[in-house]
Amino acid sequence: MGRHQPLTILYVDHGEGLGGAEHSLLLLMRRLDRSHFRPVLACDEGPLAQAARSASLETRVMPIPKLRRRPAGLLDLWRSGRRLAGFIKRENAQIIHSNTMRASFVSALAARLTGRPLIWHAHDLYGAGQIGGRWYPWLMSHLARVVIANSYAVARTIPRRDVWVIYNGIELDRFNSNPDPRSARAALGLPESDVWIGTVGRMQPWKGHHLFLEAARRVSAHISEARFVIVGGRIFQADADYEQQLRAQAVAAELNDRVHFAGQQDNVPTWLSAMDIFVHCSKAEPFGRVIVEAMAATRPVVAFADGGVPEIVVDQETGRLVPPGDVGAMADAILELAHHRPLAERMGQAGRHRAEALFSAEAHVRKIEAVYADIIQR
Repeated sequence: MGRHQPLTILYVDHGEGLGGAEHSLLLLMRRLDRSHFRPVLACDEGPLAQAARSASLETRVMPIPKLRRRPAGLLDLWRSGRRLAGFIKRENAQIIHSNTMRASFVSALAARLTGRPLIWHAHDLYGAGQIGGRWYPWLMSHLARVVIANSYAVARTIPRRDVWVIYNGIELDRFNSNPDPRSARAALGLPESDVWIGTVGRMQPWKGHHLFLEAARRVSAHISEARFVIVGGRIFQADADYEQQLRAQAVAAELNDRVHFAGQQDNVPTWLSAMDIFVHCSKAEPFGRVIVEAMAATRPVVAFADGGVPEIVVDQETGRLVPPGDVGAMADAILELAHHRPLAERMGQAGRHRAEALFSAEAHVRKIEAVYADIIQR
């Protein structure tokens, strides 16, 4: 395949914000073997397009319409699908790789119009009460040539047996395997304390920051010098009030002088290095990329045993898993690690080894390339 022109892979993502799916997509496009593949991104103007251009990735701005509660949604879908089909033909894209739910509808239509194979990359848990319910994974399972899921938990919610499960990867070299928390805290202007407990994630209710604050309240009753940090900001307009609710919760719990709201940050590795314990409070997390990042930074992880998280964290080895939604058990697990520093350090080192073994960027990209090769060989 290397003797011929590289195959053009068209990635489609609506690009409203930079979440885990978008960060994984950018990593994939940057590291794809250019002797075999030419990556091109089609997305709406916004953070994803800006980040892709900053990384010198081929980017085409293409409006991807919202469909829900819009009378003209189907007409917009048809127009966008035809526009994308025209672009596919002009660029001679051999494979369409859809990365988000909204983009998948436009991608599926364009794939039908052009006869190109469609990959549906699933990043969410589906089913009753979840995004897309049962109808969306059923529909996409019939429309896509190939389905990739970012965890076995996600794959189990998709009605196909031939789903490729490929874990998201991270660039391990961005995370110092032997960081000094005190130096990191000094660099960030954080006060020194007996223990810093933190979480990282965009400001959305399902990410569970309110549960983190409740766990912080319980931990504070036992460790008077404990400090807490929340790294992450709002990326969707619908969640505009959530941060205000969290700040009010911190004041009501008399934690306002012990909780640091860091906002959206680009230097996540430094913030993770500043923590002694990393806590993840998401409900039904499909994968949990930031958990892998915390493990790569040698931080012990406390998280709910929900969604794809048990595929990342090994209980009693790389951290502690507690029953979903059980904030009391989460607080107890944090206290256990805070009081037993050698145990926390051993778990952190074990987490780094697990991240290196299973979640490297190299492994992620090579497995995706194997999917492309399989499609072409067929």
